[in-house]
Amino acid sequence: MTDEVLNTNKPSPPTLKAQLQLHKIDIPIRPAINNRTAPSYKLVKALTKILHQYITFNNHYNVINSTSLALELTNLQLHENHRMITFDIKDLCVNIPVDETIPFLKAKLLENNNTQITHQILSLLKITLSQNYLRFQQKSINQNKASLLSPRYRV
Repeated sequence: MTDEVLNTNKPSPPTLKAQLQLHKIDIPIRPAINNRTAPSYKLVKALTKILHQYITFNNHYNVINSTSLALELTNLQLHENHRMITFDIKDLCVNIPVDETIPFLKAKLLENNNTQITHQILSLLKITLSQNYLRFQQKSINQNKASLLSPRYRV
């Protein structure tokens, strides 16, 4: 993979925007972050492909997109004791425990790969997972759960 493929043209900090949740009572605001201009955006996309190539997760409960979910639900055989539930996941990315994720991925990578490949992938992961900043009201903010929930940064 060449540097040109992974370089982002005119990189800038990700920006925080507000999405109104019109379907909920009191119309709360959901923070939305556009990462497409982030310096590591293309690296993250490439790393995602690499991880899919080197790690296999046998999980039958993953959903690729809403279309595949709709298709799977039409073929689902439900019985009277089954219940459908949904979860409203909030602040998912800032809740990823990086210190716990790296050793888990290292173990998964070492199951099928050599140590050199594992080391290279983990080095890239550490770089991308540590880039958690954004731009809001002309200020750079370290994107952790505390800063996003702080009243002074609410939209």
